[in-house]
Amino acid sequence: MISKNPSRSNNIWLWCLLTASALSALYLAFISVLCIRTGLLNLPQSGFWVPLLSGTMLLAAVLCLFLRAAKLILRHMKPGRLINL
Repeated sequence: MISKNPSRSNNIWLWCLLTASALSALYLAFISVLCIRTGLLNLPQSGFWVPLLSGTMLLAAVLCLFLRAAKLILRHMKPGRLINL
């Protein structure tokens, strides 16, 4: 049946959006860790700092954007109608 309470369905979609953004952030964090690892494994070669720098910058950007998005999504949820997971 169709729910007469639109805020509950909105909360479900917001939880789905939060989960999707968390999975995307985890994937990008994994890629950045691989870049950092590649740079550390190639220390004797010239240019080893490029994957280190790019991995660190990507990790910082992903964490910053995910934390901002998570705060925004959680702020839009009504406190009395959260789903207990």
